[in-house]
Amino acid sequence: MTKKEKISEQAELLTQYVDYNHTSYRWPLIILFCFIGAKIYFYGIPTGVNENIILLSLSSASVWGYFQLNDVYTKWKKEKKANIALIKKTVSYIILYKGIFILSWLIFIFWPLSAASLYGHFIGYLFVFCAISVYLSTSSPYYLLFIIDLIIAVGFSLFITIINFGHIETLYVQIPIIIFALYSLPISTRNRRAAKKLISNSVALNNALKKAEHAHKIKSDFLAIMSHEIRTPMAGIIGMIDFLKDAKLEKKEQECLNTMSSCSNTLLNTLNDILDISKMQAGQLSINKSKCNFYDLVKHVENSFLKLDTKNDIDFEVHIHANVPEYIHADMNRVQQVLFNLLTNAFKFTHKGQVHVDITYYNKKIRISVKDSGIGISPQNQQKLFQKFSQAEEFITREYGGSGLGLFIVRSLVQRMGGELGVTSTEGKGSVFWFEIPALPPKEETAVNYQPKSSDENHKAKTLNILLVDDNKLNRTIASHYLKTNGHQVTEADSGKTAIEKVQQHKFNVILMDMQMPSMDGMEATERIIKLGKEYKDIPIIALTANVLQSDIDRCHASGMVDHIAKPIDKKLMFEIIQKHI
Repeated sequence: MTKKEKISEQAELLTQYVDYNHTSYRWPLIILFCFIGAKIYFYGIPTGVNENIILLSLSSASVWGYFQLNDVYTKWKKEKKANIALIKKTVSYIILYKGIFILSWLIFIFWPLSAASLYGHFIGYLFVFCAISVYLSTSSPYYLLFIIDLIIAVGFSLFITIINFGHIETLYVQIPIIIFALYSLPISTRNRRAAKKLISNSVALNNALKKAEHAHKIKSDFLAIMSHEIRTPMAGIIGMIDFLKDAKLEKKEQECLNTMSSCSNTLLNTLNDILDISKMQAGQLSINKSKCNFYDLVKHVENSFLKLDTKNDIDFEVHIHANVPEYIHADMNRVQQVLFNLLTNAFKFTHKGQVHVDITYYNKKIRISVKDSGIGISPQNQQKLFQKFSQAEEFITREYGGSGLGLFIVRSLVQRMGGELGVTSTEGKGSVFWFEIPALPPKEETAVNYQPKSSDENHKAKTLNILLVDDNKLNRTIASHYLKTNGHQVTEADSGKTAIEKVQQHKFNVILMDMQMPSMDGMEATERIIKLGKEYKDIPIIALTANVLQSDIDRCHASGMVDHIAKPIDKKLMFEIIQKHI
């Protein structure tokens, strides 16, 4: 055991001793005053001046010792820590104040010593009670104070025996005191062993907790680094694919390009799934409810799959019942993510036939069902669907691909939104996945009207002068192309320091700021720009970065950035966020 661990053990043993003793001497003090009251009742108040001074001094010392001892106990319980100086100081004060308290108490009980007739039957009960009180104290696991308490118990017994040697009743009373004192030895040893085992377990638990926290930090750091390092080249790949889509290509080349686009999007979706799992495990996956246009939400998801129904000869239909409110109070992004995942699976496992979405509203809940005529799922395999890294059958992974994370994430999201998720399926005949979530219509008097703009309105409503800050030339090229294509003027900066210089030279409507840059990162650059003055503080600075963990987003907001755009860039989302802050 290391020196630090030994000190921690001493601190814990002392704490247990204090827990034993904190109230054990309260009752002897009360009985003491009862005893004094009885003496005064039978014999009156002593008339001698010296006797009164002695009695007053002893009573004051007894009371003062008790309250000082109690104060030491209270302070230790409040400030306890593994500090050897504090431990020694506390133990010294306990011995000092307990000695004052006990000594004055014993002398006081037998003042005057000639008053043997007062003892009678009453003092026997007092002795037994005191013995029990001392037993509670001496059975504590702190050896040094245990020895002091044991000396007090045995000394107390011997003192009573000597001054009452001629009274056989007094000798009988000493028997339980001696028994308690002797019995306290194995009790104290047992308690000490139990305390040390508890301390050992506590140390092991703390060490395991530290290792777990360290492992979690390493994992989080690894995910953050890998996410950034993977997203950065992916942003270039997806951006270049978008460039090529605008070019006139041969049919075969266009097919190759579509395959590249599909593969890159699949890789991006897998990466997003892994990050979502990490957020769930860290308790960072938040649900942010607000007023949203539910019809627009569904329409956006529907438009993403319209090309697939014609390509794969699938009858795709979305039906919204008349009772579904246009506006609901929910997390639009998470609802959209769940519906998108379910539709992705429906199209993946349906080669020909139908994919129908049915949406209704009842009991203040939105219920969405996704029905397909695909391969279906056997009853025994339906139990595996919502587990991590699990597919219904092994051949599904080989033939259809996928990480097996999608439905696990869907279930977790639905549960976090306070809803339910289920499936009914027949092998070879298709499946119906459904989920329902609480979705109250927002209060019109407090809600802010939300009217989504068309793509053209949203992107080209106003020509903006934008500062684009990124140390990666390819990322600047892609983002600049998106912005210029939509009519905005773009000034590029390859570092935080350059960005600060350009901000002071030109007037910008928006700043898109990367997080990780050499010499000066995006957070420091943001803070310095804000400190330049009020006119600079009002410029909305938006993070445009491959850092997408919640901790990264929090750091962006803490530095003064108003929003966050993830790489690879979703063009529509980027323009919506920019427009929101203009």
